[in-house]
Amino acid sequence: MARRNKMLNYCSMSTQSVQEQGSDSASPLAFLRPPQAIEPISKIQTKSQPLLLHNNHNQARPCPIAMATPQPLTVDFEALSYISRLVEAFQAFDADGDGLITAAELRGLLGSLGLEKTEPEARDMLARADGDRDGRISVEELLDVMNAGELGLGALGALLQAAVPALESLARANGDGALLGADEMARVLGTVSAEDCAEIVACMGGDGAISVEEFKLMADLL
Repeated sequence: MARRNKMLNYCSMSTQSVQEQGSDSASPLAFLRPPQAIEPISKIQTKSQPLLLHNNHNQARPCPIAMATPQPLTVDFEALSYISRLVEAFQAFDADGDGLITAAELRGLLGSLGLEKTEPEARDMLARADGDRDGRISVEELLDVMNAGELGLGALGALLQAAVPALESLARANGDGALLGADEMARVLGTVSAEDCAEIVACMGGDGAISVEEFKLMADLL
C-alpha cells in the first residue's frame, strides 16, 4: 500500500506539471523531487591486498584477476517501481498492441493509476507529449511527459543494458520462454548482490522471475 501511495504521488506531481509548464521558464521540472538523493551506482571495492598464487617453485605472485564482492546499489527502488508500473499500465491500455496509445487510452491509463482526467485534459497532455503530431504517443513519450527521466536511473539502465547479451545467451540455453530469477541475474551482473537483483525483479513486476524481453525493455527505457 505504501508503495502504491508513493507511486500515486509521483504521478500527481507529473500531471500537475503539464498544466504548469510555461509558467516557470527557469525550471519547468522544478516540482519534481525524488524521495531521496539518488547517487550513481557505487563502484565495486576490491581488497586492498592482491590475491596471491603460488607457482611450482612456491613463489608467490599476484593473481591477475581478483574476485570483486557485490556491493549494494544506491538506487531508489521506489522510482524503479514507478517507471515499471507506468510501462505496465501503458501495455494494458495499448489495445491493438502497436506500441502507441490515443488520448482516450491515455485517459484510461491515468485513471487506472488514480488520476482522473477529463477528455480535454487528456488531449492536452497527449499533445504536449506527441512529438510527431500523429495523435498518439509511445511508451517513451509517456515516460517523458511523466518526467520519469528525472528520477536518476540512467546508471542502472546502462548496467542492465550491458548484461542483456549474456542474459539472452542464458535464456537460449534454458529454452524458449525461460524466466530469469534473482540468482541468474546476480551471476550475470556479477557486481550486484542477489538481494538487490531480487528487488529489481520485484520492481519490474515479476513474481520471483521475469522474461528477458521484460528485462530488455526496462533496460532500454531507463
